[in-house]
Order: sequence, then structure tokens, then C-alpha cells
Amino acid sequence: NHVLDVGLLRFGGISFDLIWPADFASEKLVLELFSDASLCKIFEANPEFGSTQDGNKAALALTFFFLRLHLHAINGPSVPAMHRVIYLWCSMLWLTSINGVSNITKRNIVLEVISFMFIIMRDYVTHLRHCTSEPLEHFFGNVCQMI
Repeated sequence: NHVLDVGLLRFGGISFDLIWPADFASEKLVLELFSDASLCKIFEANPEFGSTQDGNKAALALTFFFLRLHLHAINGPSVPAMHRVIYLWCSMLWLTSINGVSNITKRNIVLEVISFMFIIMRDYVTHLRHCTSEPLEHFFGNVCQMI
């Protein structure tokens, strides 16, 4: 039984700007955080205290993989519909199987993925990212900055 030890990000020397981004909707920051370079830093991290195991590092790496797969399924410009469904389903299974994650978060993931499966199978939806709440998040962020 392994845990998601996010402290490995700090021990691995991951930039604090990637861990606590100013713009949570920036895909560039997400891709940098989930990059091969970041994963290498996590696997090379060796905290001198605590009970961090290699399994914890693998669990964090797999979580990064499935989060990136989820983003690719939504934002990939030329991903076939069947692949999108498979990617979303696999990422949902992993992300909802993690212990310690809020049931509200798990429910939101399940609701998003199931609704996307129906949307994806429609041939005329070409830009799936426009069906997410991301445009609203950008608008909300802009309004908050104006206040």
C-alpha cells in the first residue's frame, strides 16, 4: 500500500512555481510539472528522513501519467474518439482508486468522464476542451483580478 508523497516534489528540487502556480489554468505549467525531467528529479530524490519508498515514487509518477493522459484526451487535436474514451476511462479508474482523495473530487471526476464519453462519441464535437469548465475558470480568474 503506497501513498502519494507530494513532498517528493520539494525534495526533488521541482520549482515552487510549478507546485503552487499563480495561474491554475496554464497548461504549460502542467506539462512542465508532468514532464520527464520532473519525473527524473522525483525518482532521484532521496529524503534522509521519513519512510519514502520506491513504491511511493511510482504511485506519484503514475498519477502524473494519468493526469497528463486525461489532459491529452481532452486537448489533443487529432486523437480519435475511441482513444479519447479509453484514455479518460483509464485515468478515471486510477484517480478514483487513490485513497485519501475527497469523495467530492472523485465524484466530480466520474461525472466529467461519463458526460464526456457521450459528447466524444458525437462526430461533430471537434474541440472537446470547449465543453469543459475551463473557459469559466479563466473568466472567473479575470474577474477576480479586476476586483
